Amino acid sequence: MIVMKFGGSSVANADRIRHVADIVKSRLDRKPVLVLSAMGDTTDHLLEAGALAIQKGVVELKKIEELHLKTIRELGLGKTAQKDIEPLMEKLRNLLMGISLIKELTDRTKDYLVSFGERLSVRIAAAYFNSIGVNAQALDAWDVGFLSDSNYTHAEVKNESYKIIPSKLLPGAEKGLLQIVTGFIAKDDKGYITTLGRGGSDLTVSTIGAACKAEEVQFWKDVDGILSADPRIAKDAHPVEVITYEAAS
Repeated sequence: MIVMKFGGSSVANADRIRHVADIVKSRLDRKPVLVLSAMGDTTDHLLEAGALAIQKGVVELKKIEELHLKTIRELGLGKTAQKDIEPLMEKLRNLLMGISLIKELTDRTKDYLVSFGERLSVRIAAAYFNSIGVNAQALDAWDVGFLSDSNYTHAEVKNESYKIIPSKLLPGAEKGLLQIVTGFIAKDDKGYITTLGRGGSDLTVSTIGAACKAEEVQFWKDVDGILSADPRIAKDAHPVEVITYEAAS
Protein backbone atom coordinates (compact mmCIF):
# COMPACT_ATOMS: atom_id res chain seq x y z
CA MET A 1 0.00 0.00 0.00
CA ILE A 2 1.12 3.55 -0.77
CA VAL A 3 -0.39 6.91 0.22
CA MET A 4 -0.41 9.70 -2.38
CA LYS A 5 -1.10 13.34 -1.60
CA PHE A 6 -2.04 15.98 -4.17
CA GLY A 7 -2.28 19.62 -3.14
CA GLY A 8 -4.65 22.33 -4.24
CA SER A 9 -2.75 23.41 -7.34
CA SER A 10 -2.56 19.75 -8.45
CA VAL A 11 -6.37 19.46 -8.47
CA ALA A 12 -7.13 23.08 -9.41
CA ASN A 13 -9.21 22.31 -12.50
CA ALA A 14 -10.39 19.55 -14.84
CA ASP A 15 -7.10 19.26 -16.69
CA ARG A 16 -5.14 18.91 -13.46
CA ILE A 17 -7.54 16.25 -12.15
CA ARG A 18 -7.13 14.28 -15.39
CA HIS A 19 -3.36 14.47 -14.95
CA VAL A 20 -3.66 13.23 -11.36
CA ALA A 21 -5.81 10.35 -12.58
CA ASP A 22 -3.16 9.35 -15.12
CA ILE A 23 -0.51 9.27 -12.38
CA VAL A 24 -2.69 7.27 -10.01
CA LYS A 25 -3.82 4.74 -12.65
CA SER A 26 -0.20 3.84 -13.33
CA ARG A 27 0.19 2.88 -9.67
CA LEU A 28 -3.04 1.00 -8.95
CA ASP A 29 -1.08 -2.23 -8.46
CA ARG A 30 0.47 -0.63 -5.34
CA LYS A 31 -2.97 -0.21 -3.70
CA PRO A 32 -2.90 3.59 -3.35
CA VAL A 33 -4.90 5.68 -0.91
CA LEU A 34 -5.28 9.30 -2.05
CA VAL A 35 -5.36 12.44 0.09
CA LEU A 36 -6.58 15.57 -1.68
CA SER A 37 -6.60 19.24 -0.76
CA ALA A 38 -9.29 21.73 -1.76
CA MET A 39 -9.28 22.74 -5.42
CA GLY A 40 -7.01 25.69 -6.24
CA ASP A 41 -7.72 28.73 -4.08
CA THR A 42 -10.99 27.38 -2.66
CA THR A 43 -9.85 27.61 0.99
CA ASP A 44 -9.01 31.30 0.52
CA HIS A 45 -12.33 31.88 -1.23
CA LEU A 46 -14.19 30.26 1.66
CA LEU A 47 -12.45 32.53 4.15
CA GLU A 48 -13.23 35.52 1.94
CA ALA A 49 -16.89 34.47 1.87
CA GLY A 50 -16.92 34.26 5.67
CA ALA A 51 -15.40 37.73 6.01
CA LEU A 52 -17.91 39.17 3.53
CA ALA A 53 -20.80 37.58 5.42
CA ILE A 54 -19.68 39.31 8.62
CA GLN A 55 -18.73 42.68 7.18
CA LYS A 56 -21.54 43.21 4.69
CA GLY A 57 -24.12 40.56 5.55
CA VAL A 58 -23.76 39.13 2.04
CA VAL A 59 -23.75 35.44 1.09
CA GLU A 60 -21.42 35.12 -1.92
CA LEU A 61 -20.57 31.69 -3.33
CA LYS A 62 -20.11 32.53 -7.01
CA LYS A 63 -16.37 31.77 -7.28
CA ILE A 64 -16.70 28.48 -5.43
CA GLU A 65 -19.80 27.29 -7.26
CA GLU A 66 -18.47 28.25 -10.69
CA LEU A 67 -15.16 26.44 -10.21
CA HIS A 68 -16.68 23.17 -9.05
CA LEU A 69 -19.59 23.12 -11.50
CA LYS A 70 -17.29 24.04 -14.40
CA THR A 71 -14.93 21.22 -13.41
CA ILE A 72 -17.80 18.73 -13.30
CA ARG A 73 -18.91 19.82 -16.78
CA GLU A 74 -15.41 19.69 -18.27
CA LEU A 75 -14.82 16.23 -16.81
CA GLY A 76 -18.05 15.08 -18.46
CA LEU A 77 -19.54 13.90 -15.18
CA GLY A 78 -23.11 15.05 -15.72
CA LYS A 79 -25.88 15.52 -13.19
CA THR A 80 -24.93 12.63 -10.89
CA ALA A 81 -21.74 14.34 -9.73
CA GLN A 82 -23.57 17.65 -9.46
CA LYS A 83 -26.12 16.02 -7.16
CA ASP A 84 -23.26 14.66 -5.03
CA ILE A 85 -22.05 18.17 -4.22
CA GLU A 86 -25.42 19.96 -4.02
CA PRO A 87 -26.08 18.98 -0.36
CA LEU A 88 -22.67 20.38 0.62
CA MET A 89 -23.28 23.60 -1.29
CA GLU A 90 -26.62 23.98 0.47
CA LYS A 91 -25.03 23.45 3.89
CA LEU A 92 -22.34 25.97 3.00
CA ARG A 93 -24.93 28.52 1.92
CA ASN A 94 -26.88 28.02 5.16
CA LEU A 95 -23.69 28.40 7.20
CA LEU A 96 -22.80 31.68 5.53
CA MET A 97 -26.35 32.90 6.05
CA GLY A 98 -25.99 32.15 9.77
CA ILE A 99 -22.65 33.97 9.90
CA SER A 100 -24.19 36.99 8.17
CA LEU A 101 -27.02 37.11 10.70
CA ILE A 102 -25.05 36.75 13.93
CA LYS A 103 -22.01 38.71 12.66
CA GLU A 104 -19.61 36.27 14.27
CA LEU A 105 -17.01 33.79 13.02
CA THR A 106 -15.45 31.77 15.83
CA ASP A 107 -12.51 29.42 15.27
CA ARG A 108 -14.87 26.45 15.51
CA THR A 109 -17.16 27.92 12.84
CA LYS A 110 -14.15 28.83 10.70
CA ASP A 111 -13.02 25.19 10.74
CA TYR A 112 -16.48 24.09 9.64
CA LEU A 113 -16.43 26.72 6.90
CA VAL A 114 -13.09 25.78 5.35
CA SER A 115 -13.80 22.04 5.57
CA PHE A 116 -16.10 22.33 2.57
CA GLY A 117 -13.18 22.73 0.15
CA GLU A 118 -11.70 19.29 0.78
CA ARG A 119 -15.12 17.66 1.00
CA LEU A 120 -16.10 18.99 -2.44
CA SER A 121 -12.74 18.09 -3.96
CA VAL A 122 -12.75 14.39 -3.02
CA ARG A 123 -16.31 13.89 -4.25
CA ILE A 124 -15.56 15.30 -7.69
CA ALA A 125 -12.34 13.30 -7.94
CA ALA A 126 -14.07 10.05 -6.93
CA ALA A 127 -16.82 10.67 -9.48
CA TYR A 128 -14.20 11.14 -12.20
CA PHE A 129 -12.26 8.00 -11.28
CA ASN A 130 -15.47 5.97 -11.34
CA SER A 131 -16.33 7.46 -14.76
CA ILE A 132 -13.06 6.13 -16.21
CA GLY A 133 -13.50 2.66 -14.77
CA VAL A 134 -11.56 2.94 -11.50
CA ASN A 135 -13.60 1.83 -8.48
CA ALA A 136 -13.27 4.82 -6.13
CA GLN A 137 -14.86 6.13 -2.94
CA ALA A 138 -14.78 9.61 -1.44
CA LEU A 139 -14.25 9.63 2.33
CA ASP A 140 -14.30 12.41 4.90
CA ALA A 141 -11.32 12.08 7.24
CA TRP A 142 -13.45 11.42 10.33
CA ASP A 143 -15.06 8.46 8.55
CA VAL A 144 -11.66 6.75 8.45
CA GLY A 145 -10.79 7.49 12.07
CA PHE A 146 -9.33 11.00 12.24
CA LEU A 147 -10.12 12.16 15.77
CA SER A 148 -8.59 15.32 17.22
CA ASP A 149 -8.58 17.57 20.24
CA SER A 150 -10.69 20.75 20.23
CA ASN A 151 -7.90 23.20 19.46
CA TYR A 152 -9.81 24.67 16.52
CA THR A 153 -7.73 25.85 13.52
CA HIS A 154 -4.67 24.00 14.90
CA ALA A 155 -6.03 20.66 16.15
CA GLU A 156 -3.82 17.71 17.06
CA VAL A 157 -4.61 14.17 15.92
CA LYS A 158 -5.40 11.87 18.87
CA ASN A 159 -3.38 8.71 19.46
CA GLU A 160 -6.41 6.43 19.11
CA SER A 161 -6.65 7.47 15.46
CA TYR A 162 -3.61 5.33 14.71
CA LYS A 163 -5.56 2.19 15.67
CA ILE A 164 -8.80 3.13 13.90
CA ILE A 165 -7.37 4.30 10.55
CA PRO A 166 -5.90 0.95 9.40
CA SER A 167 -9.09 -0.89 10.34
CA LYS A 168 -11.02 1.49 8.06
CA LEU A 169 -8.66 1.79 5.11
CA LEU A 170 -6.74 -1.47 4.75
CA PRO A 171 -9.72 -3.72 3.88
CA GLY A 172 -10.74 -1.46 1.00
CA ALA A 173 -7.19 -1.12 -0.26
CA GLU A 174 -6.78 -4.91 -0.29
CA LYS A 175 -9.93 -5.21 -2.40
CA GLY A 176 -8.59 -2.72 -4.95
CA LEU A 177 -10.88 0.14 -3.92
CA LEU A 178 -9.34 3.56 -4.53
CA GLN A 179 -10.12 5.47 -1.34
CA ILE A 180 -9.91 9.26 -1.65
CA VAL A 181 -9.66 10.98 1.73
CA THR A 182 -10.05 14.63 2.65
CA GLY A 183 -6.86 16.23 3.90
CA PHE A 184 -6.60 18.87 6.62
CA ILE A 185 -9.73 18.02 8.65
CA ALA A 186 -10.91 15.82 11.54
CA LYS A 187 -13.59 15.77 14.26
CA ASP A 188 -13.29 16.22 18.01
CA ASP A 189 -15.01 14.23 20.78
CA LYS A 190 -18.08 16.46 20.53
CA GLY A 191 -18.48 15.77 16.83
CA TYR A 192 -17.37 19.23 15.72
CA ILE A 193 -15.21 19.55 12.62
CA THR A 194 -11.64 20.66 13.27
CA THR A 195 -8.74 21.54 11.01
CA LEU A 196 -5.11 20.57 11.43
CA GLY A 197 -3.82 24.00 10.40
CA ARG A 198 -2.73 25.27 6.98
CA GLY A 199 -0.69 22.56 5.34
CA GLY A 200 -2.56 20.03 7.45
CA SER A 201 -3.12 17.74 4.45
CA ASP A 202 0.53 16.76 4.70
CA LEU A 203 -0.13 15.67 8.28
CA THR A 204 -3.17 13.70 7.12
CA VAL A 205 -1.19 11.69 4.58
CA SER A 206 1.70 11.13 7.00
CA THR A 207 -0.70 9.90 9.67
CA ILE A 208 -2.33 7.45 7.25
CA GLY A 209 1.08 6.22 6.14
CA ALA A 210 2.30 5.68 9.69
CA ALA A 211 -0.94 4.10 10.93
CA CYS A 212 -1.23 1.71 7.98
CA LYS A 213 2.52 0.99 7.84
CA ALA A 214 2.45 2.00 4.19
CA GLU A 215 5.25 1.02 1.88
CA GLU A 216 5.65 4.64 0.85
CA VAL A 217 4.16 8.12 1.31
CA GLN A 218 4.26 10.35 -1.77
CA PHE A 219 3.77 14.11 -1.85
CA TRP A 220 2.99 15.15 -5.41
CA LYS A 221 3.58 18.79 -6.34
CA ASP A 222 3.26 20.87 -9.50
CA VAL A 223 6.88 22.04 -9.07
CA ASP A 224 10.15 20.08 -8.90
CA GLY A 225 10.39 19.98 -5.12
CA ILE A 226 10.88 22.87 -2.69
CA LEU A 227 12.32 25.85 -4.54
CA SER A 228 14.63 28.60 -3.31
CA ALA A 229 12.01 31.26 -4.12
CA ASP A 230 8.60 31.72 -5.72
CA PRO A 231 9.22 30.83 -9.40
CA ARG A 232 6.47 33.23 -10.45
CA ILE A 233 8.61 36.07 -9.08
CA ALA A 234 12.21 34.85 -9.22
CA LYS A 235 13.08 33.43 -12.64
CA ASP A 236 16.27 31.82 -11.32
CA ALA A 237 14.50 29.86 -8.55
CA HIS A 238 16.02 26.40 -8.19
CA PRO A 239 15.25 23.22 -6.18
CA VAL A 240 16.72 23.05 -2.69
CA GLU A 241 18.53 19.72 -2.36
CA VAL A 242 18.40 19.46 1.46
CA ILE A 243 16.11 21.26 3.92
CA THR A 244 15.30 20.84 7.61
CA TYR A 245 11.79 20.04 8.81
CA GLU A 246 11.66 23.42 10.61
CA ALA A 247 12.64 25.36 7.50
CA ALA A 248 10.10 23.48 5.37
CA SER A 249 7.38 24.30 7.91
